[in-house]
Amino acid sequence: MAKPSKTRARPAPKKTARATPKAKKVANPKGGRPSHEPTAATRAAVKSMGGTGTPQENIARHIGIDSKTLRLHYRDELDLSLIQANHNIGVKLYEKAMDGDLGALIWWDKTRGGKSEKVRFGGAVGVLKFDPEKLQGMTDAELSVLETALAKLQ
Repeated sequence: MAKPSKTRARPAPKKTARATPKAKKVANPKGGRPSHEPTAATRAAVKSMGGTGTPQENIARHIGIDSKTLRLHYRDELDLSLIQANHNIGVKLYEKAMDGDLGALIWWDKTRGGKSEKVRFGGAVGVLKFDPEKLQGMTDAELSVLETALAKLQ
């Protein structure tokens, strides 16, 4: 014989009437966030930040958009700003080298001139490390001795 259930029925929740119905906030007729419209100011900010190597996620956050939206609307600024920045640095480096800056001359010679710091010692390859600040403090006679010694090693 089954025992009768001792559970009570729960009362229905009370309904309260609102004075005004809650309005839905729709920023975009399609739903979601409003579409992004680039401005001259945001394009300049992206170009400046992209040229200094700021990560795209940080640029997007600064402007207040998603990184995908950033790449969608600012592809040219992102791509061309780093190219322009590298060009500007190259121009300045060239100017310094032409003005006789020894550090700039050495860097240019190693990277653009195809030179290397690797030196062969009886078949083994070693690396000589130069401190540009120490080289700048050397006299012409000391630099001549260093050049002669390096020529003998190669």
